[in-house]
Amino acid sequence: MTLASVASIKNILQHEQLSKFVHTLLWDATSWRVGNSVRTWHEWTRHCESRAEIVAPDQALMYRELAAGRQYWEAYLNQREEEITADWDLTFLTRLDEPFIWTSRLPNLQTIHVSLNNSCPLQESFACLSGDHSHLCSSSDDQWIPVVRPLGKWRGDRLELPARFPLCVIRAVSQVPKCRLYGSDKNLIYFHQYRDRPLPTLTSLKVRYCVGTPMLRDLSAHRMANLSSYPSLESLSLSFHGRGRKDAISWVKVQDVFAHPDYPRHPPKFIWHKLRKLSLSHLDTSPRPLLALVARHSSTLRYLRLQAMCLGPDYTEISKPDVRHTWRYVFSRIGSTTSLDKVRLAGEFGNKIRQHDIWDFDQGNLATIVAEWIIRGGECPITVKRSG
Repeated sequence: MTLASVASIKNILQHEQLSKFVHTLLWDATSWRVGNSVRTWHEWTRHCESRAEIVAPDQALMYRELAAGRQYWEAYLNQREEEITADWDLTFLTRLDEPFIWTSRLPNLQTIHVSLNNSCPLQESFACLSGDHSHLCSSSDDQWIPVVRPLGKWRGDRLELPARFPLCVIRAVSQVPKCRLYGSDKNLIYFHQYRDRPLPTLTSLKVRYCVGTPMLRDLSAHRMANLSSYPSLESLSLSFHGRGRKDAISWVKVQDVFAHPDYPRHPPKFIWHKLRKLSLSHLDTSPRPLLALVARHSSTLRYLRLQAMCLGPDYTEISKPDVRHTWRYVFSRIGSTTSLDKVRLAGEFGNKIRQHDIWDFDQGNLATIVAEWIIRGGECPITVKRSG
């Protein structure tokens, strides 16, 4: 976020004709820093020289250039000051305009993309509250962002959260039908817990969240506690990347994500009566929670996308003979309880109980065959034994 981007938004808000052309707003809420506590020129040089000793040769070369160039230090200070000022400027706009939320002055605004410590920079050409995009990555305690040229515009090698992020975002998205959240900071998830009233205008929600970082030791951080605050949802996409990291603390489970905030052990019963599209990626589940979620929306659900899922244990189910702990059973039940028009499968599906029950949908035409079987029903076309 820069002063120029905030000034551009203010300028658009003041012109009725210009404001009509804004359909999508990209909001880069990432805040950068160098190291953990770089405050002076001497700390800057010491940090860059120490990093140069332990990084790859190409990175070491740029770190040494940064250590020797005081102009880079001064440019970094100017960017930090601008970033902080822009953050305050946007917050002031939000507070000043509280009775009349500023996004309501953009009559054709349909979607807000919020990027916070995102691993994939937003590149679309829309009205954008952001600065120069670079290589973003996870905000874990041992994760460093590669140095990139030009060094005069280098923003730092660590990420942090702007303190006023939730308040600004909540007030902004309250006026749009579509919201996209991308990043690795747990405040993307906590954002949903700040909701104190329903958002009947929101019809599409997409969250792409990088999990498994050491900073996320609170297992409830992944719980999308207030998804029921969006009763008009027609499309819901949840992607929890990072499960393959060797430092991952836990994997996110379907039964946790959709749990009631006050009764996390009780199966959720909320229904989105208009939900037509559901996409789940990189989650654990046991058969019952996933099948119950799909079955509750079978009357409206027409599009289902599943990626890189894993069947985990649920000891209340293993003893039940009617619940088979295999993907073949899960796919069969989804097909028999829904009227789907389109199914997309991707990634590797594993099974923690039956370790030979592996379905790799990135190989050959397996994804197409199984998707057609789920839609059309009948006998499973896959004859190879996949369960141990």
